[in-house]
Amino acid sequence: MAFHNRAWRIPYGSPAEMTLLACVSLGTLALIPLAKGGFSPAFHRMVGSPGATVEDFQRWRDDFKVYALLDGDAPLQREAQRGRRFRILDALGPEMLLVEDESGRAYRVGGRLAGR
Repeated sequence: MAFHNRAWRIPYGSPAEMTLLACVSLGTLALIPLAKGGFSPAFHRMVGSPGATVEDFQRWRDDFKVYALLDGDAPLQREAQRGRRFRILDALGPEMLLVEDESGRAYRVGGRLAGR
């Protein structure tokens, strides 16, 4: 594609050409995670959705113990859970996990559902 307006053209070998090349190269490197997993999984990880956590757990469960840092409310304990680490035991659905706290209590977590 050629720009017919000469004012829009970048001169060959100029600093502007090198700047454009650097920007395109960095943009390409930033998009590599999208190329590997696709837009949907990358977006879900970025926003921290339960579905991304379930996908990651299913990918890693055979080789590692998988943990999640969770924020939310535990209605039965009537307390907020902020940044606590839970071991993921199993995936109960596409957006629901069975997790265990450090004292061995198990919880269902995911989306808006949480309980013991």
